[in-house]
Amino acid sequence: MTIHDDIPPLCACNCGRPVERSKVTGKWNRYIHGHNAKNYSPNSPRFQPGNKFSKGRPAGSRNKVSIAAMNLLKDEEKALSRKAIDSALNGNTQMLQFCLSRLLPPPPKDTPIKLSGMPVCNDVKSSVALSSFILEQMSRGKLTVSQAHMISGIVEKHIRCLQLTDVEQRLEDIEARLERVG
Repeated sequence: MTIHDDIPPLCACNCGRPVERSKVTGKWNRYIHGHNAKNYSPNSPRFQPGNKFSKGRPAGSRNKVSIAAMNLLKDEEKALSRKAIDSALNGNTQMLQFCLSRLLPPPPKDTPIKLSGMPVCNDVKSSVALSSFILEQMSRGKLTVSQAHMISGIVEKHIRCLQLTDVEQRLEDIEARLERVG
């Protein structure tokens, strides 16, 4: 036992606080227990400005585990793909779902909807005809329930805009009458 065995070393993150001994091994810990070793103090000499390594790994580069996995599977891609397809064809539903998810693109979220004969909604009274049209198209199967719901929401916002412009016009008319009278 040397003289320095009883003096605790400082935390490896350079926060300046002493570490404790491990209760399992009895050795000094490198970091304070519960201390996030990646949170270095701002005064830490590890990554000073101008240090070319301070930015971390370049974007798109792979870590050691990914490189090892890729090297392990190198030259086996065709055999593994064939085995996965054969398994899917033999009734493995999970493998079938996996293969189809890789082969088929996901369905588009926003598909344009073409509706012929859609009435124009210029005022609040004509909005009833538009709502009836949407219900009719949904009942005929030209619109799904979610599409009809989305279109109805847009129509509702349009009706609110029409109501607001109607209220503004009425207010302007009232103000004009009051100016003439007063």
